Amino acid sequence: MIADPDGTIIDVNNAFCRITGYEKREVIGKSQAILNPHFYKADFSNSIKQQFHEKDHWSGEVWKQRKNGEEYAEMLTISPVRNDKNEIQHSVSLFSDITEIKNYQRQLERLAHFDPLTGLPNRVMLVDRLHLAMAHVHRYNRKLAVVYIDLDGFKEVNDRYGHQAGDELLINVSLCMKKVLREGDTLYSYGGR
Repeated sequence: MIADPDGTIIDVNNAFCRITGYEKREVIGKSQAILNPHFYKADFSNSIKQQFHEKDHWSGEVWKQRKNGEEYAEMLTISPVRNDKNEIQHSVSLFSDITEIKNYQRQLERLAHFDPLTGLPNRVMLVDRLHLAMAHVHRYNRKLAVVYIDLDGFKEVNDRYGHQAGDELLINVSLCMKKVLREGDTLYSYGGR
């Protein structure tokens, strides 16, 4: 995408149209803000301009919106094109759609911190939350309770009715326990089914 210093779109290529869903005729002469009004707010635009002067480009990951309203992630680099007097004549924006990568990254982060069966935090998340709670308790001279609950006879449920029944039992127990906890409490799955 090529834009003038005020952010008006001058030209786009076919890849722009494929990624954004806009046709060339729909965006030429329009503000870049059509893609994401939040991204092009004055304070962020000023940050971009400041980096232009310091680094002569801006680069980063941003979320924008396709014509159909769907959000997508971009790896974006914006570079100024200057004239002989070193004034910005245009900006050239190069971007690629990294939505699949960002979604996969979210899935991996979720798997790293939550039990896939129950959706409860796992040991990694528990340790993190426990450290925060202990710091809070220490700082404000409060008390902290840690409760370990074992489901007696769970192995027999798995052996007698199968792992699917055991999984359903764990899901239902976790749902019931979540209902009685306060917002700041943490219920986690120890695993070892």
